[in-house]
Amino acid sequence: TASDEPAHVILDQKVIDGYVGSYQIEERQVMTVTNDGRRLYVQVTGQPPFEVFAKSETEFFAKGEKTQGTVVPDEHGRATAVVLHQKDRDDVTARRIDDALAKRINDAMAAKIKDQTASPGTEAALRRLIDQLRNDPPNLAGIGPGLAKAITEQHTKSHPRFVKLGAVKSIEFVGVSDSGVDKYLVRYENGTAQWLIALNSSGIITGAFVSP
Repeated sequence: TASDEPAHVILDQKVIDGYVGSYQIEERQVMTVTNDGRRLYVQVTGQPPFEVFAKSETEFFAKGEKTQGTVVPDEHGRATAVVLHQKDRDDVTARRIDDALAKRINDAMAAKIKDQTASPGTEAALRRLIDQLRNDPPNLAGIGPGLAKAITEQHTKSHPRFVKLGAVKSIEFVGVSDSGVDKYLVRYENGTAQWLIALNSSGIITGAFVSP
């Protein structure tokens, strides 16, 4: 809630200018930092921009968001990386990249969303993940560390549900989300669910979400 959010400070324009730029969160995801006067905005690949506020010269937060960031500046005050602190997830270090690489990553994601085509390997990875989640304890092979941590923490609550759904009868690709993640409709013996899944170029599952 708003009352739980820390007070924010106004930064000097020179400090703000040192933080503007692009930072690579994951292989296919970039965080772009821009400024408007004395305010800072962040936009992650495939998502709308939002304003961030400073707790100090190096600590930032977004109102209503669960993610906070700590800037890693060089000796001249120019940010070399941003460490993202996410609730219930490991910290992620997003390192500064040049604008040309950031544009290639963002353009590739925009094309994927426009074409609504599945990334190679996501269906096979999803089938594997569903089998892994039915194990007790879950099999975490081929799963990225952040997602593996979330699965482990949620396992006690989620495992009975995955077992109750039963065997998979069919998996149907239904499109690409606004954030560039592949969407699948999975029909089980005892129900249906929609899955979101993302892989890196090595085939490691870096993100997954199931609903309802």
